[in-house]
Amino acid sequence: MTTKNNEDGPPPPYTPGSPPTYSYSESSPLLRTVTRDLRSDLENGNDRKSRKLSRILLTVIGAFLTALIILGSGFLLVSIIWKAATVVNVKIGIIGAGPAGVGAVQGVRDGISRFSQEFKDRNVDVQVEIVLYEEKTRVGGRMVVEDTDGVELEAEDVASGAFNGKLLSIIGRMEDVKVQNDVAIESENLGMGKVGYFNGNNIVTETYRPYATTPWKHYLYLLFRYGPSTWHAPRIPTGTMKFFHNFLPKLDTIGVSSVRDLTTIMSNKYRYTPFSLPATARLKKNGVGGNYVRDILAPQVRRHTGQLIGQMSDLTLSIALEREESGSTKAINHGFYQMAMERALKENKAKLNLATKVIQARWEEVIGNHAKWVIQWENSAHNEVVPGTEEFDKIIIAAPFNYTELLGETQDGKSLYPRDDTQDPEYQPLYITFFTTSSLLTSSLKNARSPLPAQLLPILDPKQPSTSPFNSLIELSLLRTIHPPSQSPNPTPQQYLHRLLSSQPITPTSFTSILHLPNTTQIETWNQQEIRHAYPHTQTFLPDTTEKKGSLKLGDHIWTTRGIEGVLGSLVEGAWNGGRMVGENIAREILEEVEAKFGRV
Repeated sequence: MTTKNNEDGPPPPYTPGSPPTYSYSESSPLLRTVTRDLRSDLENGNDRKSRKLSRILLTVIGAFLTALIILGSGFLLVSIIWKAATVVNVKIGIIGAGPAGVGAVQGVRDGISRFSQEFKDRNVDVQVEIVLYEEKTRVGGRMVVEDTDGVELEAEDVASGAFNGKLLSIIGRMEDVKVQNDVAIESENLGMGKVGYFNGNNIVTETYRPYATTPWKHYLYLLFRYGPSTWHAPRIPTGTMKFFHNFLPKLDTIGVSSVRDLTTIMSNKYRYTPFSLPATARLKKNGVGGNYVRDILAPQVRRHTGQLIGQMSDLTLSIALEREESGSTKAINHGFYQMAMERALKENKAKLNLATKVIQARWEEVIGNHAKWVIQWENSAHNEVVPGTEEFDKIIIAAPFNYTELLGETQDGKSLYPRDDTQDPEYQPLYITFFTTSSLLTSSLKNARSPLPAQLLPILDPKQPSTSPFNSLIELSLLRTIHPPSQSPNPTPQQYLHRLLSSQPITPTSFTSILHLPNTTQIETWNQQEIRHAYPHTQTFLPDTTEKKGSLKLGDHIWTTRGIEGVLGSLVEGAWNGGRMVGENIAREILEEVEAKFGRV
């Protein structure tokens, strides 16, 4: 049998549709080796798997991070809410918008600002609302006179001797305010700055204000007539007032609840306390006496205090003499002091209610055991308006008041501390008269110049009673020229505005007789009003007394500035800084309440 060979030839060549070609490894014929085309496909498949795995991994990571962000934001929001400061709202009512009331507003704001870190450490945000009530239609307290028959009067007209340029920067923080040029020229033309002292028959002597403007010839005349007192008297207030002005701005940082505490602190801090030295002792120490005190010094001091020198302390004497020297009798920038006080209220975000008379303040429960002060008020301009009430956490009485009349008889004896009104200063009323003339005043008094000096101060007559017309007269001053309002299109003739101060009412007839005015004198207008609390009776505090006088805290959450005037008198700067001190006490009281509720740090 024969075998048939395959004669068909080699296998057909590889085409793309053919399966891949395999070869065998030289080391092992059993392990097949994949050619390049198969390896490339395998690598592409692995890349696709790797990319898919990366996408999955990135998605998981993104979801995880998103969850972390959401959770973190939630925790942060909870943390912010948890750590938000606790808001404590305090509402303070102040009765009176004179220098003391406006100063109290400043003291509260300054105190809250000073204690801001203490509040922040306890995570407390103290929000204070301040509301003032003023019976008159303008701020200024006793320095505001209304119902003046169309004549526009400013605080500078009422109390010109109490003002100096420093007050503008102290109260309203108004710097570099200068006297208006036209007013300065008018003051010089009217002879302002010259003061005459007179008795019932003649002009006894004259002085110049400021003292440094005294002509040498006249100064030598005074020195010859009154001796060394002429030289020594102007130096009386120098040391005392330097000490006093350095101390006044520090009042708001002293936490005291009575005038006695204040004087004690001053006594301990300074070796010399002007409250405790009588004015007569100061005059003796300075070598001032004789007729100079009777003819010049006593009338000057009485003009500012309403008191005799023997009734006051060295401090009161020094304040009066400094005001006599630096206080202006000229028609300085009218309305600037009212503007300064209004500016202080605006900057301190205080609400001002004008023409609003406070009838009563009472302590009563509002909600449950929570009690507040309720102030009842009425519109002083329109009596038909229904009285209103407003609730407060704390109140400050920054005006002279009869406390029993204001606070009433409370059934809750625990709500008020015992009040002793006998420790509060007494006040002497003042009658202030504004009158106009068509010409400058002349007189038949012996030695009287024509016209009369711009200011006349009477020398008390010991032979007459204190209530006599002559001894009632305190001061006559020429203020400025005015043009009265008129409905006529033609300008009205110029008139001269005068101010008359007296302790008793004075009629035009009595006034004409006292000054020996000629019968031809025409008094065009005569407007007389009473200022009930014009002059506080100042006192001398003995350094060794332990009696507590002039309490500033009347009861729970109620304070007053009234007792301070028993020492400082009616000094505008003193009233302002005294108000700041009481306002600071209120701020300190708020801090103590926050510490009691939220703990000490």
